[in-house]
Amino acid sequence: MIPIEKVQSGIAKFVDRDIAPSLTGWDRVLVAGAGGLLTANIPKILAQYEDHPVIKALGVYDKENGLVDVNALYAAAKPYLGTEPLPVKIPFLKITIKLGKKDIDAIYSYIQEG
Repeated sequence: MIPIEKVQSGIAKFVDRDIAPSLTGWDRVLVAGAGGLLTANIPKILAQYEDHPVIKALGVYDKENGLVDVNALYAAAKPYLGTEPLPVKIPFLKITIKLGKKDIDAIYSYIQEG
């Protein structure tokens, strides 16, 4: 289990180092800015779903201690990622980015760094 602060830091690093540099102009500004705001709000977002039966059943979030089982999430997702990156739509910006196994490895590594 990893403190939520390390998860936030890792996701912020991924957005800053891997996503934002691949974009230009306003797409870059908006994605990097929104990524920072979203990352800062992860505890609030988790609080909205912490009592959801699926979240409880997965057992990956310890709300009392603010811990996330990133290892379990990573281990569960990684085998299902193929060689081709999958599209992720960002509707309000009307852009699509592709995330693949390499990106999941990068996010995982950044979270481990904290």
